[in-house]
Amino acid sequence: MTNLNHFLSVVIILSQISKEDATMVAIPDAVRCWTGERVYTHFTVNPNTNEVSGIRYPVEAVKEWSKELLNSCSKVNSGKPGNAVIDEATDAEAFWRFNSEVSLQNVLMYLHLIQDRCYDDYIRILIDTRKKYDDIFVFDGKTLSGNDLRGKGEMRWQGEGLLNQLDTQVFVRLAKVYYEKTGILVSRQWIEDLIKPAFYKAYSKELAENTVRFLNISDYADEMISTKNFDVSGWPVSNRVADQFVQILFTHIQMVISRFSDYLK
Repeated sequence: MTNLNHFLSVVIILSQISKEDATMVAIPDAVRCWTGERVYTHFTVNPNTNEVSGIRYPVEAVKEWSKELLNSCSKVNSGKPGNAVIDEATDAEAFWRFNSEVSLQNVLMYLHLIQDRCYDDYIRILIDTRKKYDDIFVFDGKTLSGNDLRGKGEMRWQGEGLLNQLDTQVFVRLAKVYYEKTGILVSRQWIEDLIKPAFYKAYSKELAENTVRFLNISDYADEMISTKNFDVSGWPVSNRVADQFVQILFTHIQMVISRFSDYLK
């Protein structure tokens, strides 16, 4: 799931949260520019050993974080069977085994992992990933490669790969919910004017710069949102299926809010 999806789903459910605070939900993806492997920041499970990778994050506010500080953190790499565009499962609760301090910053990072677990389940329902380490995936009866799913180079995150299309569809569904709730259109201009500046306020300059360059939507999505044509068809799955996922996502966010209500007021 893109950081825009993480961010927008939190803003929808936690309407009282500031946009600067909401940026903390993106930290596990954002700091990969410093930590490298996803296994650390997403507490992934090695299915061969059932051991979990992870990182003990700094207790300082993310505004004070630097590459040197993140590289000095205690980390565990439990490995994985190989490399694939769809990673191993996240153990969200392992976050608290590595990070014992409960704070708004930590709760929102944990919420990122909960959202990722929901997305992991969604993708695995839609796509047969059993041969992912052979670079073989099956979607809607068609055999695809990792490049078909994610694309190549810089287009891995913004191109027409299947995963990017699924991500974009979810964003448009979230945009519809947000518009119905607030009357605000989360267009490209809204992202430029309100969301990217929030990251610069909450993050250090280097971390913000490395994060906001991925906070983009396609021309197709921008047109649908700007014209309020949210329900256009033509996605890899029906909007009904995507909406079911969004509701499941909201349910899990609400569960985290209930569990940590004192920190999410």
